[in-house]
Amino acid sequence: MANQLRPMALTVIEPSPGLFHWALLESNGERSVFNRRVAAADEPYDSFDKAARAGLLNWVRLAGDDVRRGPRTVEVRTPLVPAPGPWTVTATGASALAAPAKTAPAQSSPATNSS
Repeated sequence: MANQLRPMALTVIEPSPGLFHWALLESNGERSVFNRRVAAADEPYDSFDKAARAGLLNWVRLAGDDVRRGPRTVEVRTPLVPAPGPWTVTATGASALAAPAKTAPAQSSPATNSS
C-alpha cells in the first residue's frame, strides 16, 4: 500500500576484526525478511557504535523533510475517471443529476410525389 512507513532494518557487520560496516535493508512485505539493501557504508568504521550511529543517521535522512513520520513508500496517485452516467459536478463541487440533453426534433424529409 502506498504512503506507509517503509519496513526497514539497520544491521552492522564485522567482515574483518575491528572493521565495521552498516547496511540498511528493506523488506519486500514479508515480516522479518529483509532482502533488499537500500544503503550501506562505503568505508569501514573502527567501532560498532560508530557504524551503528552512522547507519541510524542515514536511515533518518531517508525520511527527508518529514522525520516525525519516517521514510515512506512512494504514493501512487491514480487519476480520477468520471463515472458514466448523467451526473455532473456543479460549480460548488456538488454532484447533481444533469438535465437530459435536448435533441433537435427529427426533420422529416420532403415527401416526394410521384404522380
